[in-house]
Amino acid sequence: PPTLLVCMNRGSFSHPIFTGNGVLCVNALAASQQAVSAVFADRNLSLEERFEKVAWSAMTSGAPAIDGALVSFDARITGTHEVGTHSVFFCEVIAIRRGDEGRGGLVYFNRRYVGVDAAQSTAA
Repeated sequence: PPTLLVCMNRGSFSHPIFTGNGVLCVNALAASQQAVSAVFADRNLSLEERFEKVAWSAMTSGAPAIDGALVSFDARITGTHEVGTHSVFFCEVIAIRRGDEGRGGLVYFNRRYVGVDAAQSTAA
């Protein structure tokens, strides 16, 4: 089955939530969703406050998917490997929700957000 690898610092306040639930959703954000990314990166907001600030809906597993994401992968954690300060989750994809393919993606690189145009990714 399609599998994702997700790395998470074991010191993260979300770590016990992920390990306790055994499911997660990976959201690939659109370039226009920089503010959404900033909300989830804000260490001053609780998990509840983060989800109050963005539109989301539950996937098949019950994991939250961010509305408007380019793609959301609903996954079940099937294995965990501890490496240094992080857990590496092996996640079996159980559902995929695709957004508007005409938009570019959002990447955080070199301490700043960069929009990746869909046309650029096919030109190489």
